[in-house]
Amino acid sequence: MNIFIGAKLNEEDLTKQGKSKELKEDAKEIKVQKEHILVFGLEKRKGKPVTLVGRFLLLEKEKKELLKRLKKSLACGGGIESEWIILQGDLKVKAAPLLEKWGWKIKKKMLKALRKHAQEMEQLVFYGLKLLVAKIRYFLA
Repeated sequence: MNIFIGAKLNEEDLTKQGKSKELKEDAKEIKVQKEHILVFGLEKRKGKPVTLVGRFLLLEKEKKELLKRLKKSLACGGGIESEWIILQGDLKVKAAPLLEKWGWKIKKKMLKALRKHAQEMEQLVFYGLKLLVAKIRYFLA
């Protein structure tokens, strides 16, 4: 295959060169921030929890900026995997309000579940502290 300056390449020529992936990635639909409806997921990788946030149909540069901002705000590590942002740890409850504050839309069912989970965790911590104080008083008496 000969290529000349100013030649128009079709997809067949690019697949022969192994560049069809790049062509498909550029052709993905890119949405503005208000059109995204985010979903959260939790997985375990190598025995440790990771939070998946997505699907972000943004340019790579914008995804990297958002990831950097999230990592800094949540004090965690993370990365980008195609259309998903991956955060190290179970951070759904902390990440959702941040993203909502920054103008991202979150699936309503997901948001309700996360708020309920946050309230349950607060109650568990409160009861745990109450039990701890009772035990300390018992031993000091």
